[in-house]
Amino acid sequence: MNPNYNQNDDDENDDYKQESPRVVPCLMGASLRGIGVEALLDASVALLPNPKEKSPPFLIPPPNEQPVNGKASSESMKRKALQVESEDPLCALAFKVMNDSHRGALVYLRIYSGTLKKGQVLQCGGGQGSSSSQGSDGVKGNKERMTHLLKPFGDDLIPVGDEGAKPGDTVVAVGLKKTVTGDSVVAFKGPLHGWTLPRIPIPHPVFALSVSPVNSLKAKALEEALQIMSRDDPSLLVGPDPENTDEILMQGMGELHLDVACSRLKSEFGLDVKTGRMRIAYRETINNLPVTINKFKYDRLIGEAEKQKRLFVGYSVELTPIQSQKQKQNEEDGEDDGKYSMNSSTVSISTQARLDLGNLEKSEIVKKAFEDALLIGPRHGFPLIGFHLTVLSVETDHDTNPLSLIQGAEALLQHFSKKLKTSSSSSNNVELLHPIMALEVSTPEENMGNVLTDLTVGRNATIKSIDVIGSGINVRHIIKSDTPLSKLLGFSTDLRSLTSGEGLFSMEYSHHSVIDHLPEEDANLSSLA
Repeated sequence: MNPNYNQNDDDENDDYKQESPRVVPCLMGASLRGIGVEALLDASVALLPNPKEKSPPFLIPPPNEQPVNGKASSESMKRKALQVESEDPLCALAFKVMNDSHRGALVYLRIYSGTLKKGQVLQCGGGQGSSSSQGSDGVKGNKERMTHLLKPFGDDLIPVGDEGAKPGDTVVAVGLKKTVTGDSVVAFKGPLHGWTLPRIPIPHPVFALSVSPVNSLKAKALEEALQIMSRDDPSLLVGPDPENTDEILMQGMGELHLDVACSRLKSEFGLDVKTGRMRIAYRETINNLPVTINKFKYDRLIGEAEKQKRLFVGYSVELTPIQSQKQKQNEEDGEDDGKYSMNSSTVSISTQARLDLGNLEKSEIVKKAFEDALLIGPRHGFPLIGFHLTVLSVETDHDTNPLSLIQGAEALLQHFSKKLKTSSSSSNNVELLHPIMALEVSTPEENMGNVLTDLTVGRNATIKSIDVIGSGINVRHIIKSDTPLSKLLGFSTDLRSLTSGEGLFSMEYSHHSVIDHLPEEDANLSSLA
């Protein structure tokens, strides 16, 4: 392409505009020397489609308008195409959150439709990492008011005028306290109230690392810094360490992900931290289901003799297995590969139990209590997956209160766990699961043998396929395998050594699979939620 190209030339010559991918524009330059930057920007404007030339994004209806059994009963229940016009209702996406030492959280927004102005009251929510509250109308979202609206221009942030931001603009909102990356932003109580853009898919975290400040006086600053980082990166989960309450547990996608998070704590927040050993997301599951536990009663006295207080509740519950789509397909094919998805076990409250409890608030307390109790398995304390718990009925009296509902749920599952442990077939009742990663390795031909040996002998990988791409001196082998995550710690360093730095790999979570016991190096681990 002509390095002196500009948009005016394009207006006179339509050969630059290609509607089918027959020509790949190539511009050359050096941003450090300021060469070719203008040509690149002009080409972006002229060649890339503007929002009106692309298929419009669609919106997902609020939960209280979702179709039942997959069938929409009216037009309002269907997904809605978003019109990209400034006169239409406001809709924007929060695609990045950064922290500024003076202004606080800076939320970067892309405007899809409507006009956004300073001081506007917004509804923000729907993101994967969002901690949205739920209003009386059943719509999840946070009511937010921004204090300033800015437009990024290089390293500067320039105030947006009274005309506001229009579709296609990228702006920075200041003052949004709960908005996270991936949240949809619409006008509060406006025409699109409750509607959201499709969520950004966030994979399940499979690695965890405990962190604590070198200086104990910086503990509060560390918590605040991690909360800011998790707002920007929903795949970085932060919570208390179940093994050590003085430490914080970071969960992420991989070793590099967590290493970068620790580096950011130092470079962006000036915090020196100590880290523990990398942990793996083990899980447990219960066999021989379904099981029904009838009329379990929790009746306790708490407090000193003169001020004793009675706690009482009775539960009847049923545990039934749940299958992933992969398991259902394998069952239809006559296979049983012992693969489990990482999704947590689920809890529901039956109609009878809701009637027994009397109101929605108590039902939510019971549901949350059982969900929390399922995070601690009977064998090693890892979260339980692979089944659904239904609360069939609840017995209450005048001494039943929220505390008794919570402690009763914990006591029931502890009682059930104890029975599983003391059973003659306890090892068969509760199985330990470890995460398996879908690993893809690209290696030069001369290193293929060493890499293959490392995977199969050293890392217990199950090879799925080996493909060859390229020709001559550019031949590379693509090895695809299912590999235990516990065997992949340090793999990036080993692969560089085996291939003289020419090897590449990518991995993503595939499933959980049964193992007999924890590896020796993880034998002292407790739960990773």
